[in-house]
Amino acid sequence: MSMWWFVTTLVITVFISNSPVYAYDNNPLQDICVAVNDSKAAVFVNGKICKNPKFATANDFFASGLNVSGIAAPGAGGAAKFVDVNNMPGLNTLGISIGRVDLEPQRFVPFHTHPRATELITVLEGILYAGFLVPDPANFFKSRLFSKILYPGDVFVFPIGLIHFQYNVGNKKAIYLTAFNSQNPGFIFIPNSIFGSNPPIPDDVLTQGFQLIIALWLFGQSLFQIKSITMRMWWFITTLVITAFTCNSPSYAYDNNPLQDICVAVNDSKAAVFVNGKICKDPKLATANDFFASGFNVSGNAVPGFGFATKTADLNNMPGLNTLGLFFGRIDLEPQRLAPLHTHPRATELITILEGTIYAGFLVPNPANFFKSRLFSKVLNPGDVFVIPKGLIHFQYNVGNRKATYFAIFNSQNPGFVIIPNSIFASNPPISDDVLAKGFMLNKTEIAVLRKKFS
Repeated sequence: MSMWWFVTTLVITVFISNSPVYAYDNNPLQDICVAVNDSKAAVFVNGKICKNPKFATANDFFASGLNVSGIAAPGAGGAAKFVDVNNMPGLNTLGISIGRVDLEPQRFVPFHTHPRATELITVLEGILYAGFLVPDPANFFKSRLFSKILYPGDVFVFPIGLIHFQYNVGNKKAIYLTAFNSQNPGFIFIPNSIFGSNPPIPDDVLTQGFQLIIALWLFGQSLFQIKSITMRMWWFITTLVITAFTCNSPSYAYDNNPLQDICVAVNDSKAAVFVNGKICKDPKLATANDFFASGFNVSGNAVPGFGFATKTADLNNMPGLNTLGLFFGRIDLEPQRLAPLHTHPRATELITILEGTIYAGFLVPNPANFFKSRLFSKVLNPGDVFVIPKGLIHFQYNVGNRKATYFAIFNSQNPGFVIIPNSIFASNPPISDDVLAKGFMLNKTEIAVLRKKFS
Protein backbone atom coordinates (compact mmCIF):
# COMPACT_ATOMS: atom_id res chain seq x y z
CA MET A 1 0.00 0.00 0.00
CA SER A 2 1.35 3.40 -0.90
CA MET A 3 2.56 5.54 1.99
CA TRP A 4 0.41 8.55 1.12
CA TRP A 5 -2.71 6.65 2.17
CA PHE A 6 -1.13 5.64 5.47
CA VAL A 7 0.07 9.17 6.22
CA THR A 8 -3.21 10.76 5.11
CA THR A 9 -5.30 8.60 7.39
CA LEU A 10 -2.85 9.04 10.24
CA VAL A 11 -3.22 12.83 10.07
CA ILE A 12 -7.00 12.53 9.79
CA THR A 13 -7.19 10.40 12.93
CA VAL A 14 -5.37 13.03 14.97
CA PHE A 15 -8.36 15.33 14.51
CA ILE A 16 -11.03 12.76 15.33
CA SER A 17 -9.34 10.71 18.02
CA ASN A 18 -11.63 11.99 20.78
CA SER A 19 -13.77 8.87 20.40
CA PRO A 20 -16.46 8.27 23.01
CA VAL A 21 -17.10 5.25 25.18
CA TYR A 22 -20.22 3.35 24.15
CA ALA A 23 -22.61 1.70 26.59
CA TYR A 24 -23.56 -1.93 26.49
CA ASP A 25 -27.06 -3.40 26.27
CA ASN A 26 -28.94 -5.41 28.87
CA ASN A 27 -28.34 -9.04 29.75
CA PRO A 28 -30.47 -11.67 27.99
CA LEU A 29 -33.56 -12.82 29.85
CA GLN A 30 -33.47 -16.45 28.71
CA ASP A 31 -30.87 -19.21 28.42
CA ILE A 32 -30.83 -19.26 24.61
CA CYS A 33 -32.37 -17.04 21.92
CA VAL A 34 -31.49 -18.57 18.55
CA ALA A 35 -32.00 -16.02 15.76
CA VAL A 36 -34.55 -16.72 13.06
CA ASN A 37 -34.34 -15.58 9.46
CA ASP A 38 -36.42 -12.44 9.83
CA SER A 39 -35.50 -10.73 6.57
CA LYS A 40 -39.20 -10.65 5.67
CA ALA A 41 -40.45 -9.96 9.18
CA ALA A 42 -43.05 -7.22 9.52
CA VAL A 43 -41.73 -6.24 12.96
CA PHE A 44 -38.32 -4.61 13.40
CA VAL A 45 -36.50 -5.38 16.64
CA ASN A 46 -33.19 -4.41 18.20
CA GLY A 47 -31.39 -7.57 17.22
CA LYS A 48 -32.92 -10.79 15.95
CA ILE A 49 -36.14 -12.40 17.09
CA CYS A 50 -35.82 -15.84 18.67
CA LYS A 51 -36.95 -19.17 17.31
CA ASN A 52 -38.92 -21.42 19.62
CA PRO A 53 -36.30 -23.00 21.96
CA LYS A 54 -37.88 -26.41 21.26
CA PHE A 55 -36.64 -26.13 17.69
CA ALA A 56 -33.06 -25.14 18.53
CA THR A 57 -30.30 -27.60 17.63
CA ALA A 58 -26.58 -27.92 18.30
CA ASN A 59 -25.93 -26.68 14.75
CA ASP A 60 -27.34 -23.28 15.77
CA PHE A 61 -24.33 -22.88 18.09
CA PHE A 62 -21.74 -24.16 15.60
CA ALA A 63 -19.79 -22.85 12.62
CA SER A 64 -16.82 -24.18 10.67
CA GLY A 65 -14.13 -23.00 8.28
CA LEU A 66 -11.87 -20.70 10.30
CA ASN A 67 -8.95 -22.99 9.50
CA VAL A 68 -8.97 -21.66 5.93
CA SER A 69 -8.90 -18.17 4.46
CA GLY A 70 -12.00 -16.24 3.54
CA ILE A 71 -12.81 -15.03 0.02
CA ALA A 72 -10.49 -12.30 -1.27
CA ALA A 73 -11.41 -9.82 -3.99
CA PRO A 74 -8.84 -9.53 -6.84
CA GLY A 75 -6.10 -7.06 -5.94
CA ALA A 76 -7.52 -6.64 -2.47
CA GLY A 77 -4.49 -7.63 -0.41
CA GLY A 78 -6.28 -9.84 2.04
CA ALA A 79 -9.37 -11.76 3.08
CA ALA A 80 -11.70 -11.87 6.05
CA LYS A 81 -14.10 -14.49 7.36
CA PHE A 82 -16.47 -13.84 10.24
CA VAL A 83 -18.72 -15.95 12.40
CA ASP A 84 -21.79 -13.87 13.23
CA VAL A 85 -25.48 -14.28 13.94
CA ASN A 86 -26.19 -14.88 10.22
CA ASN A 87 -24.10 -18.04 9.97
CA MET A 88 -24.24 -19.02 13.67
CA PRO A 89 -27.70 -17.98 14.90
CA GLY A 90 -27.09 -19.28 18.41
CA LEU A 91 -24.86 -16.23 18.97
CA ASN A 92 -27.99 -14.09 19.25
CA THR A 93 -27.97 -12.19 22.61
CA LEU A 94 -24.74 -13.90 23.76
CA GLY A 95 -22.50 -10.89 23.24
CA ILE A 96 -19.54 -12.42 21.43
CA SER A 97 -18.25 -13.00 17.87
CA ILE A 98 -15.06 -14.10 16.15
CA GLY A 99 -13.33 -13.79 12.79
CA ARG A 100 -10.21 -14.65 10.83
CA VAL A 101 -8.21 -12.13 8.81
CA ASP A 102 -5.51 -12.98 6.23
CA LEU A 103 -3.39 -9.97 5.31
CA GLU A 104 -0.85 -9.97 2.48
CA PRO A 105 2.66 -8.53 3.01
CA GLN A 106 2.82 -4.74 3.32
CA ARG A 107 -0.96 -4.42 3.31
CA PHE A 108 -2.95 -2.42 5.81
CA VAL A 109 -6.28 -2.77 7.60
CA PRO A 110 -7.26 0.92 7.59
CA PHE A 111 -8.11 3.12 10.53
CA HIS A 112 -11.45 2.07 11.98
CA THR A 113 -13.44 1.77 15.18
CA HIS A 114 -15.87 -0.72 16.68
CA PRO A 115 -18.49 1.39 18.46
CA ARG A 116 -19.99 -1.51 20.41
CA ALA A 117 -17.09 -3.80 21.29
CA THR A 118 -13.59 -4.29 22.57
CA GLU A 119 -11.47 -6.27 20.06
CA LEU A 120 -8.81 -8.84 20.98
CA ILE A 121 -6.53 -10.28 18.32
CA THR A 122 -4.10 -13.18 18.46
CA VAL A 123 -1.54 -13.75 15.71
CA LEU A 124 -1.30 -17.22 14.17
CA GLU A 125 1.23 -16.54 11.39
CA GLY A 126 3.35 -13.62 10.19
CA ILE A 127 4.23 -10.25 11.74
CA LEU A 128 1.76 -7.44 12.44
CA TYR A 129 2.21 -3.86 13.50
CA ALA A 130 -0.92 -2.94 15.45
CA GLY A 131 -1.91 0.15 17.38
CA PHE A 132 -4.71 2.29 18.76
CA LEU A 133 -5.13 5.97 19.65
CA VAL A 134 -6.19 7.18 23.09
CA PRO A 135 -7.48 10.77 23.41
CA ASP A 136 -5.51 13.03 25.73
CA PRO A 137 -7.92 13.81 28.62
CA ALA A 138 -6.28 17.22 29.02
CA ASN A 139 -6.55 18.08 25.33
CA PHE A 140 -9.00 16.18 23.11
CA PHE A 141 -7.33 17.60 20.00
CA LYS A 142 -4.37 15.36 20.73
CA SER A 143 -4.02 11.62 21.16
CA ARG A 144 -1.48 9.03 22.23
CA LEU A 145 -0.50 6.02 20.11
CA PHE A 146 -0.19 2.60 21.77
CA SER A 147 1.43 0.18 19.33
CA LYS A 148 3.29 -3.13 19.23
CA ILE A 149 4.96 -5.46 16.74
CA LEU A 150 3.14 -8.78 17.09
CA TYR A 151 4.44 -12.27 16.34
CA PRO A 152 2.74 -15.70 16.36
CA GLY A 153 1.28 -16.36 19.79
CA ASP A 154 1.07 -12.67 20.71
CA VAL A 155 -2.19 -11.11 21.90
CA PHE A 156 -3.21 -7.45 21.67
CA VAL A 157 -6.40 -5.72 22.80
CA PHE A 158 -8.10 -2.61 21.35
CA PRO A 159 -10.43 -0.81 23.78
CA ILE A 160 -14.03 -0.23 22.72
CA GLY A 161 -14.61 2.71 20.39
CA LEU A 162 -10.95 3.69 19.89
CA ILE A 163 -9.39 4.22 16.45
CA HIS A 164 -6.99 1.41 15.56
CA PHE A 165 -5.24 -0.42 12.71
CA GLN A 166 -3.32 -3.56 11.75
CA TYR A 167 -0.45 -3.52 9.25
CA ASN A 168 1.47 -6.53 7.88
CA VAL A 169 5.10 -5.47 8.12
CA GLY A 170 6.47 -8.91 7.23
CA ASN A 171 7.39 -10.50 3.92
CA LYS A 172 4.76 -13.25 4.07
CA LYS A 173 1.04 -13.44 4.70
CA ALA A 174 -0.12 -12.66 8.23
CA ILE A 175 -3.05 -14.52 9.77
CA TYR A 176 -4.82 -13.59 12.96
CA LEU A 177 -8.01 -14.33 14.85
CA THR A 178 -10.09 -11.41 16.03
CA ALA A 179 -12.67 -11.65 18.82
CA PHE A 180 -15.26 -9.12 19.99
CA ASN A 181 -17.43 -8.90 23.11
CA SER A 182 -20.49 -8.16 20.97
CA GLN A 183 -22.41 -10.20 18.42
CA ASN A 184 -22.39 -7.04 16.28
CA PRO A 185 -19.37 -4.86 17.12
CA GLY A 186 -19.92 -2.42 14.28
CA PHE A 187 -17.23 -1.31 11.81
CA ILE A 188 -16.62 2.37 11.06
CA PHE A 189 -13.86 2.97 8.52
CA ILE A 190 -12.71 6.52 9.16
CA PRO A 191 -11.58 7.74 5.70
CA ASN A 192 -14.45 6.13 3.80
CA SER A 193 -17.09 7.21 6.30
CA ILE A 194 -15.96 10.83 6.06
CA PHE A 195 -14.86 11.27 2.44
CA GLY A 196 -17.25 8.77 0.89
CA SER A 197 -20.49 9.61 2.68
CA ASN A 198 -23.82 9.74 0.85
CA PRO A 199 -24.94 12.47 0.66
CA PRO A 200 -21.44 13.94 0.81
CA ILE A 201 -20.22 16.16 3.63
CA PRO A 202 -19.92 19.73 2.24
CA ASP A 203 -16.45 20.76 1.10
CA ASP A 204 -16.49 23.72 3.49
CA VAL A 205 -17.00 21.41 6.43
CA LEU A 206 -14.20 19.09 5.34
CA THR A 207 -11.87 21.99 4.59
CA GLN A 208 -12.31 23.53 8.03
CA GLY A 209 -12.57 20.24 9.86
CA PHE A 210 -9.37 18.77 8.49
CA GLN A 211 -7.41 21.89 7.51
CA LEU A 212 -7.15 20.38 4.05
CA ILE A 213 -4.93 23.14 2.69
CA ILE A 214 -2.18 21.72 4.85
CA ALA A 215 -3.15 18.13 4.10
CA LEU A 216 -3.20 18.72 0.34
CA TRP A 217 0.18 20.39 0.45
CA LEU A 218 1.57 17.39 2.31
CA PHE A 219 0.11 14.68 0.14
CA GLY A 220 -0.27 16.31 -3.28
CA GLN A 221 -3.86 15.11 -3.50
CA SER A 222 -6.89 17.14 -4.55
CA LEU A 223 -10.07 17.11 -2.52
CA PHE A 224 -11.77 15.44 -5.46
CA GLN A 225 -9.18 12.69 -5.50
CA ILE A 226 -9.50 12.12 -1.77
CA LYS A 227 -13.29 12.01 -1.89
CA SER A 228 -13.25 9.54 -4.79
CA ILE A 229 -11.03 7.06 -3.00
CA THR A 230 -12.41 3.56 -3.28
CA MET A 231 -9.44 2.13 -1.47
CA ARG A 232 -7.51 -1.02 -2.23
CA MET A 233 -8.79 -2.47 1.01
CA TRP A 234 -12.30 -2.66 -0.44
CA TRP A 235 -12.20 -6.39 0.32
CA PHE A 236 -12.12 -5.59 3.99
CA ILE A 237 -14.83 -2.96 3.88
CA THR A 238 -17.12 -5.15 1.80
CA THR A 239 -16.67 -8.21 3.97
CA LEU A 240 -16.73 -6.57 7.36
CA VAL A 241 -19.28 -3.82 6.88
CA ILE A 242 -21.79 -6.03 5.10
CA THR A 243 -21.25 -8.78 7.64
CA ALA A 244 -21.60 -6.46 10.61
CA PHE A 245 -24.46 -4.21 9.64
CA THR A 246 -26.64 -6.88 8.09
CA CYS A 247 -26.60 -8.58 11.48
CA ASN A 248 -28.91 -5.79 12.71
CA SER A 249 -28.28 -7.05 16.23
CA PRO A 250 -27.37 -5.50 19.59
CA SER A 251 -24.24 -5.85 21.69
CA TYR A 252 -24.38 -7.53 25.03
CA ALA A 253 -21.52 -7.33 27.52
CA TYR A 254 -21.81 -8.28 31.13
CA ASP A 255 -19.08 -6.23 32.80
CA ASN A 256 -19.87 -2.71 33.95
CA ASN A 257 -19.58 0.03 31.37
CA PRO A 258 -16.17 1.71 31.38
CA LEU A 259 -16.27 5.40 32.20
CA GLN A 260 -12.92 6.20 30.58
CA ASP A 261 -11.04 5.11 27.45
CA ILE A 262 -8.50 2.96 29.32
CA CYS A 263 -8.22 1.75 32.91
CA VAL A 264 -4.99 -0.25 33.24
CA ALA A 265 -5.10 -2.42 36.37
CA VAL A 266 -2.53 -1.84 39.10
CA ASN A 267 -1.11 -4.46 41.42
CA ASP A 268 -3.41 -3.83 44.34
CA SER A 269 -2.81 -7.04 46.30
CA LYS A 270 -1.87 -4.89 49.30
CA ALA A 271 -4.47 -2.21 48.69
CA ALA A 272 -6.56 -1.17 51.68
CA VAL A 273 -9.64 -0.60 49.51
CA PHE A 274 -11.49 -3.44 47.78
CA VAL A 275 -13.18 -2.58 44.49
CA ASN A 276 -15.28 -4.44 41.90
CA GLY A 277 -12.40 -5.28 39.59
CA LYS A 278 -9.05 -3.48 39.70
CA ILE A 279 -8.25 0.13 40.39
CA CYS A 280 -6.68 2.06 37.52
CA LYS A 281 -3.18 3.41 37.12
CA ASP A 282 -2.75 7.00 35.98
CA PRO A 283 -3.46 6.91 32.19
CA LYS A 284 -0.34 9.00 31.64
CA LEU A 285 1.72 6.07 32.90
CA ALA A 286 0.06 3.46 30.65
CA THR A 287 2.17 1.86 27.90
CA ALA A 288 1.51 -0.40 24.92
CA ASN A 289 2.83 -3.34 26.96
CA ASP A 290 -0.20 -3.02 29.24
CA PHE A 291 -2.38 -4.10 26.29
CA PHE A 292 -0.09 -6.92 25.11
CA ALA A 293 0.66 -10.55 26.00
CA SER A 294 2.75 -13.20 24.27
CA GLY A 295 3.43 -16.92 24.30
CA PHE A 296 0.11 -18.28 23.07
CA ASN A 297 1.85 -20.19 20.28
CA VAL A 298 3.04 -22.69 22.90
CA SER A 299 1.29 -24.70 25.58
CA GLY A 300 0.78 -23.41 29.11
CA ASN A 301 1.48 -25.12 32.43
CA ALA A 302 -0.01 -28.59 32.85
CA VAL A 303 -2.51 -29.23 35.64
CA PRO A 304 -1.19 -32.37 37.38
CA GLY A 305 -3.49 -35.37 37.08
CA PHE A 306 -6.06 -33.66 34.85
CA GLY A 307 -4.49 -34.16 31.43
CA PHE A 308 -4.69 -30.57 30.23
CA ALA A 309 -2.70 -27.35 30.28
CA THR A 310 -3.96 -23.77 30.25
CA LYS A 311 -2.55 -20.35 29.54
CA THR A 312 -4.58 -17.17 29.96
CA ALA A 313 -4.40 -13.48 29.15
CA ASP A 314 -5.93 -11.81 32.19
CA LEU A 315 -5.42 -8.76 34.36
CA ASN A 316 -2.33 -10.24 35.95
CA ASN A 317 -0.32 -10.46 32.72
CA MET A 318 -2.30 -8.03 30.54
CA PRO A 319 -3.53 -5.25 32.85
CA GLY A 320 -4.93 -3.18 29.98
CA LEU A 321 -7.87 -5.64 29.86
CA ASN A 322 -9.29 -3.94 32.96
CA THR A 323 -12.88 -2.74 32.27
CA LEU A 324 -12.75 -3.94 28.63
CA GLY A 325 -14.90 -7.05 29.10
CA LEU A 326 -12.69 -9.73 27.50
CA PHE A 327 -10.65 -12.70 28.71
CA PHE A 328 -8.57 -15.01 26.49
CA GLY A 329 -7.08 -18.46 27.00
CA ARG A 330 -5.38 -21.38 25.31
CA ILE A 331 -6.17 -24.95 26.36
CA ASP A 332 -4.19 -28.06 25.41
CA LEU A 333 -6.12 -31.26 26.15
CA GLU A 334 -4.49 -34.69 26.05
CA PRO A 335 -6.22 -37.59 24.20
CA GLN A 336 -9.30 -38.95 25.97
CA ARG A 337 -9.12 -36.28 28.66
CA LEU A 338 -11.93 -34.01 29.76
CA ALA A 339 -12.30 -30.36 30.70
CA PRO A 340 -14.80 -31.24 33.44
CA LEU A 341 -18.38 -30.07 33.72
CA HIS A 342 -18.26 -26.42 34.70
CA THR A 343 -19.92 -23.01 34.32
CA HIS A 344 -18.81 -19.42 33.81
CA PRO A 345 -21.27 -17.32 35.85
CA ARG A 346 -20.30 -14.01 34.26
CA ALA A 347 -19.57 -14.78 30.60
CA THR A 348 -20.43 -16.45 27.33
CA GLU A 349 -17.56 -18.62 26.06
CA LEU A 350 -16.59 -19.02 22.41
CA ILE A 351 -14.06 -21.69 21.45
CA THR A 352 -12.23 -22.24 18.16
CA ILE A 353 -10.25 -25.40 17.46
CA LEU A 354 -6.63 -25.16 16.30
CA GLU A 355 -5.63 -28.83 16.44
CA GLY A 356 -7.26 -32.17 17.20
CA THR A 357 -10.87 -33.24 17.69
CA ILE A 358 -13.06 -32.03 20.56
CA TYR A 359 -16.51 -33.20 21.63
CA ALA A 360 -18.13 -30.17 23.29
CA GLY A 361 -21.58 -29.61 24.71
CA PHE A 362 -23.75 -27.58 27.05
CA LEU A 363 -26.98 -28.21 28.96
CA VAL A 364 -30.06 -26.00 28.64
CA PRO A 365 -32.71 -26.29 31.37
CA ASN A 366 -36.14 -27.37 30.23
CA PRO A 367 -38.43 -24.37 30.86
CA ALA A 368 -41.37 -26.71 31.42
CA ASN A 369 -39.45 -28.89 33.89
CA PHE A 370 -36.31 -27.52 35.52
CA PHE A 371 -35.41 -30.99 36.80
CA LYS A 372 -34.55 -31.91 33.23
CA SER A 373 -32.21 -30.43 30.64
CA ARG A 374 -31.36 -30.70 26.98
CA LEU A 375 -27.86 -31.41 25.67
CA PHE A 376 -26.51 -29.39 22.73
CA SER A 377 -23.28 -31.01 21.53
CA LYS A 378 -20.98 -31.17 18.51
CA VAL A 379 -17.77 -32.89 17.44
CA LEU A 380 -15.37 -30.07 16.55
CA ASN A 381 -12.39 -30.15 14.18
CA PRO A 382 -9.74 -27.53 13.30
CA GLY A 383 -11.36 -24.32 12.15
CA ASP A 384 -14.68 -25.06 13.87
CA VAL A 385 -16.27 -22.59 16.28
CA PHE A 386 -18.71 -23.36 19.10
CA VAL A 387 -20.40 -20.95 21.51
CA ILE A 388 -21.51 -21.76 25.06
CA PRO A 389 -24.12 -19.42 26.57
CA LYS A 390 -23.42 -17.59 29.81
CA GLY A 391 -23.85 -19.57 33.01
CA LEU A 392 -24.76 -22.95 31.44
CA ILE A 393 -23.07 -26.22 32.44
CA HIS A 394 -20.72 -27.41 29.71
CA PHE A 395 -17.65 -29.52 28.90
CA GLN A 396 -14.93 -30.19 26.32
CA TYR A 397 -13.64 -33.72 25.72
CA ASN A 398 -10.74 -34.76 23.49
CA VAL A 399 -12.13 -37.72 21.51
CA GLY A 400 -9.08 -37.91 19.23
CA ASN A 401 -5.85 -39.87 19.51
CA ARG A 402 -3.59 -36.81 19.76
CA LYS A 403 -3.45 -33.60 21.72
CA ALA A 404 -6.19 -31.07 21.00
CA THR A 405 -5.56 -27.32 21.19
CA TYR A 406 -8.19 -24.60 21.23
CA PHE A 407 -8.61 -20.94 22.07
CA ALA A 408 -11.35 -19.80 24.45
CA ILE A 409 -12.65 -16.23 24.44
CA PHE A 410 -14.98 -14.82 27.11
CA ASN A 411 -16.94 -11.57 27.13
CA SER A 412 -15.86 -10.70 30.66
CA GLN A 413 -12.45 -9.82 32.06
CA ASN A 414 -13.28 -12.24 34.91
CA PRO A 415 -15.72 -14.90 33.64
CA GLY A 416 -15.55 -17.05 36.75
CA PHE A 417 -14.92 -20.80 36.78
CA VAL A 418 -17.20 -23.13 38.74
CA ILE A 419 -16.09 -26.77 38.41
CA ILE A 420 -19.29 -28.63 39.27
CA PRO A 421 -18.06 -31.89 40.93
CA ASN A 422 -15.19 -30.25 42.80
CA SER A 423 -17.32 -27.35 44.00
CA ILE A 424 -19.92 -29.73 45.44
CA PHE A 425 -17.87 -32.63 46.79
CA ALA A 426 -14.74 -30.75 47.86
CA SER A 427 -16.19 -27.58 49.38
CA ASN A 428 -14.67 -25.99 52.49
CA PRO A 429 -16.38 -26.32 54.89
CA PRO A 430 -17.93 -29.48 53.41
CA ILE A 431 -21.59 -29.83 52.54
CA SER A 432 -23.16 -32.25 55.02
CA ASP A 433 -23.49 -35.88 53.97
CA ASP A 434 -27.25 -35.75 54.52
CA VAL A 435 -27.62 -32.89 52.04
CA LEU A 436 -25.47 -34.62 49.42
CA ALA A 437 -27.16 -37.95 49.93
CA LYS A 438 -30.59 -36.43 49.41
CA GLY A 439 -29.45 -34.15 46.60
CA PHE A 440 -27.84 -36.93 44.53
CA MET A 441 -29.83 -39.93 45.82
CA LEU A 442 -26.65 -41.59 47.10
CA ASN A 443 -25.77 -43.29 50.36
CA LYS A 444 -23.12 -41.94 52.70
CA THR A 445 -20.57 -44.53 51.61
CA GLU A 446 -20.89 -43.38 48.02
CA ILE A 447 -20.64 -39.76 49.18
CA ALA A 448 -17.39 -40.55 50.99
CA VAL A 449 -15.95 -42.10 47.82
CA LEU A 450 -16.85 -39.01 45.80
CA ARG A 451 -15.39 -36.67 48.43
CA LYS A 452 -12.11 -38.58 48.22
CA LYS A 453 -12.05 -38.45 44.44
CA PHE A 454 -12.52 -34.69 44.27
CA SER A 455 -10.67 -33.56 47.39
